[in-house]
Amino acid sequence: MIRSEKEKIISELSPVLSSGGYHCLDIDWNTAERTLCVFIERDDGVLVSIDDCVAVNRLLDGEQGIEKYFDTEFYLEVSSPGLEPPLRTQAHFEKHLGEQVNVKLSERTEDRLGGKGKLLAVNADGLIQLETSRGIWNFPLEKVEKAHVVYSGN
Repeated sequence: MIRSEKEKIISELSPVLSSGGYHCLDIDWNTAERTLCVFIERDDGVLVSIDDCVAVNRLLDGEQGIEKYFDTEFYLEVSSPGLEPPLRTQAHFEKHLGEQVNVKLSERTEDRLGGKGKLLAVNADGLIQLETSRGIWNFPLEKVEKAHVVYSGN
């Protein structure tokens, strides 16, 4: 699923989630399984529990707005971001400065499509800087197709 489609669906979900005290970190579409997974966080910062996932699933059950984005019936799955939360927005990247992240881009930047490294900086224009095994890599946020924190076990 391309970034612009994701953003449209997330914007449809946001008011519903907000009414329950949650926000959407990211979504993932599994074509083979016809499953839309919605990754949530609580607005109060408390870790997401199974009860939260059930509550959000009930909030979103039958939500008509998102159905228009799919040409088939689909299953809805609600999940905690886990130990490797997705990074989708500038604020997400800023929150995890200094941590190891894994990034996949939609198109090559500095002759790379992806990489893993320490998140060094995010500037006001959305330019992200990673320190990788191949050196410093800069890329724009709008080219991020998928990114997540890499769990270190510390």
